[in-house]
Amino acid sequence: MPWSLTSLQRAGAVCVRHGWRRCLLLYSDRSPALELVQRSLQDAGVSTESHLASPSFAATPELVDAVAAGAEAELVLGVGNGALLDLAKAVAAMTPLVKESRHGSTAPGFSALTARFLLGEEGGHSLLPGASLPLLLVPSHATVATSSGRCLLRRNDAVASLVPMAVAGPGPFGVGVGLQATEILADVSVTSQQSVRGRAAAVAHAMSVFVDAAAAAAGTIKQKQLMDDMMVGVGSSFSALRHPDASAYDALDATLAAGVCASDADANARGELCAIHALAATMVGCRDVSFPMACRVLLPPVLRVWAEEEDSEAQKCIAGLSEAMLGPAKSPHHALLALADWLDGALSAASLPSQLPLAPLECPDSAAALLALETLTSPVAQQRPQPGWFEPKCLRTIFRSSLDDGRGKKSDAVHADPRPPCGNIRKELAQQKSGTPVTPS
Repeated sequence: MPWSLTSLQRAGAVCVRHGWRRCLLLYSDRSPALELVQRSLQDAGVSTESHLASPSFAATPELVDAVAAGAEAELVLGVGNGALLDLAKAVAAMTPLVKESRHGSTAPGFSALTARFLLGEEGGHSLLPGASLPLLLVPSHATVATSSGRCLLRRNDAVASLVPMAVAGPGPFGVGVGLQATEILADVSVTSQQSVRGRAAAVAHAMSVFVDAAAAAAGTIKQKQLMDDMMVGVGSSFSALRHPDASAYDALDATLAAGVCASDADANARGELCAIHALAATMVGCRDVSFPMACRVLLPPVLRVWAEEEDSEAQKCIAGLSEAMLGPAKSPHHALLALADWLDGALSAASLPSQLPLAPLECPDSAAALLALETLTSPVAQQRPQPGWFEPKCLRTIFRSSLDDGRGKKSDAVHADPRPPCGNIRKELAQQKSGTPVTPS
């Protein structure tokens, strides 16, 4: 999965070099990145069919099926943010299977089987298409999604379910084919237009991946390889958070490295569950919050939990990341606490609050208990062996630490997320469907 930190004007040349002449172009807004890519493809003689996703689109199996069914292309090209790139991954993976069914004996209306395959339901893993379409990704922002083999999809029948497609497989919740891009074109002159706050959130996501990967690989044959690979990304993350106003290159480098680590952690057959990823998937599925922001509020509490896991290999591996950033510590316990405190301070300084605001009258203890229950019963939590602390009481404590009860310091309000408070979206939608007036919980 080669990536190139270069001008997007090379997109057409990359396609010609691979012999790609028909391209399905996915995008969600007409950004400068899109204009550069379209001009380059046109100059290179590459024909395109375009799919414009609405700004508020949700990547569902039904949407993936619809886009894949209409594709007559040799290549899927995604230009945009992390959600758009995830959609492009799923479309590239599913198009061969969907097209085969359209031209074979299976009747039209394949979305049910597509859902089984994408979401890892019973029998779905036997529907392997054999090979994904080539995939070229062009990020408009620094995002871990660019280089990771993960893809997050929503299910229409359960709003709280945000299900990751993994690279490991075949088997339940694993698609059996790599979802990493064939090529990546990342232009720092484009991603530098991202806000300082947005870049800091992307780095928080990257750091959560490094912590997850270090813990998941602990005690396995891939431990040293993964730890060595992560050090460059950890260094870029440290630099980006120390100098947020000049972090464009470091943030992009950190997220690209983190995506590779995420894929390696998923493909590690003996590895443990990537815990922060599982917690964030539940939080995003249940509440109105972006995935990087969910990682931001969950990362420090999870580090503090790992700090109490005395003499564990995972704790020692995470401590190695901390010491690479902050220098030697008295013990792994102290290293993890120092990292949690430092990240909390650096991310707060970049206008990222340490807690999520709740809807009026919503009880933070009840919200934390619901999130803990949803996590324990979610498909992603069953993918790998869980760490020892992955139990109801500890999960409630982690989620409770990430939710604002309205009694925080005044400075927290200054850095609050500008979007509406993240109420229980699942409950509100259920009430809307039943015709019941929506009231604060």
